[in-house]
Amino acid sequence: MRILLLTSILCLLSLGIYSQGSTTSSIRGQVSEEGQGQVIGANVTAVHVPTGTFYGTSTDDDGFYRIDNMRVGGPYTLTYSFVGLENTVISNVSLRLGEPFTRDVTLGASSIE
Repeated sequence: MRILLLTSILCLLSLGIYSQGSTTSSIRGQVSEEGQGQVIGANVTAVHVPTGTFYGTSTDDDGFYRIDNMRVGGPYTLTYSFVGLENTVISNVSLRLGEPFTRDVTLGASSIE
């Protein structure tokens, strides 16, 4: 009887631990230059509009970026930038719980006069 009771308690405790799960989301993708390939060191920022919470990163050697542990929901404004290239801004992005938002972006040449 004690073994059955102990086994039941351990099963219930393991369910509680398993149910903790994810409480955040993330964004990821790749930044490239129009006709030139990946952009190394491009800036990627995300601002949670209602709270002003700012997240940022830069692209790696293959042009990939990832921002983890972001607040779920939105809207977010994403900005992609690199010196000498046109900035790209994406508005009204909403993040789902535990599901990464993936966005690949191509930056065009900047027209400076």
